[in-house]
Amino acid sequence: MDLLTRSLVDDAAIFPPGLAPVRQAVEDHQRWRSVPLGRRLGPLLLSAPAVTELRDLLIGDPSLLASSDLPIGVVARPGTPLDTLREAVDRVQETAGLELVTVELAPTESWERLLEIGLPVALELPRDPEEAATQLSELAGHRARGAEVVAKWRTQSSPAGPIPTPDELAGFLTACWAARVPFKLTGGLHHAIARTAPAQSGEGTEEMHGALNVALATLATVRGAGPEEVAAVLDERDGAPLASSARQLDEDAAAAIRVQWMSFGCCGVTDPLDELAGLGLLDPADLTRPPA
Repeated sequence: MDLLTRSLVDDAAIFPPGLAPVRQAVEDHQRWRSVPLGRRLGPLLLSAPAVTELRDLLIGDPSLLASSDLPIGVVARPGTPLDTLREAVDRVQETAGLELVTVELAPTESWERLLEIGLPVALELPRDPEEAATQLSELAGHRARGAEVVAKWRTQSSPAGPIPTPDELAGFLTACWAARVPFKLTGGLHHAIARTAPAQSGEGTEEMHGALNVALATLATVRGAGPEEVAAVLDERDGAPLASSARQLDEDAAAAIRVQWMSFGCCGVTDPLDELAGLGLLDPADLTRPPA
């Protein structure tokens, strides 16, 4: 499981529902990187306003950075002007001790300008399959010309709609594979196994996807499964058969999954990892909390 989970969880601590203050998010992220769990983490994800706040914090307290290579992903939520995002990118690149490793945004006019920075760009696709197919075709064209672009998809509820169904997510996974475009996911993957869980709004329950389901569904996709078969894997609620399948993965299978599934953003990075450990798929000792 080491290859499968290496750099898998991007730290979205400042985003809902976590909403951690920027200072706390930076301090916590650096502590996580100081223990074995750190190798499971991707970058700390920051919005454009959070980048400005972090820069100001560092001006007043340079010791906030415990090392000189804090990996940052700049995320522009839908509606963020491209110029605002580009300014945030420039601030990260100009700030000593920060390493910009990725940029994420929703489609906006001239978004392709960001490809000039020479770093991976994740473009958030709409839920509508036809609109998403058009964007995937464009991304495939950019990849054919050597650009590091991936598709991004939201697996949580949002103003645009409720949590996507297994059929919707399966459609996205298979469409990405057909276009040979890797993907990342954002929001909602707080659990290892799909389940009915308390709604993030605090009222009622909602259906939530599982990170292990996604991993095995991705493998099914790259092995040629159609949307119905992929949706069945995503909808499996019994952790025992999923964990058994995961134990049988060899390095080639794990690599095939991760070439297609780049990462997912989670505001509580230990949530799905703790559950994977509970299934016997990760060593609990690797998830030891760092000292505060």
